[in-house]
Amino acid sequence: MGSLKDEWMRRQEAERDKELANILGISYEELSQTTWEIDENRTEDDLVVNLLVVFDESSPKEILRKIKGLDTNNTVWLDSNAFSEGQYDDPDEQ
Repeated sequence: MGSLKDEWMRRQEAERDKELANILGISYEELSQTTWEIDENRTEDDLVVNLLVVFDESSPKEILRKIKGLDTNNTVWLDSNAFSEGQYDDPDEQ
């Protein structure tokens, strides 16, 4: 049985993913069918300038074609404040 903290983290991640899907113009179910990761573009002072959502080439092409702002590198550049407060937590800091 998982801890309450684990359950809370799973729910936070699901809420973040739903918000991301909305930002990208696809459904949560479509996002769930893709392989992706979030990275950060930082300044020399370590301030987050942009969030990068990078999709793996193995993701379904019909879903990738629907994603708003997807560039030729399968990346979407988002403002550092794209998510509601608290919805994005850097996994490296956990």
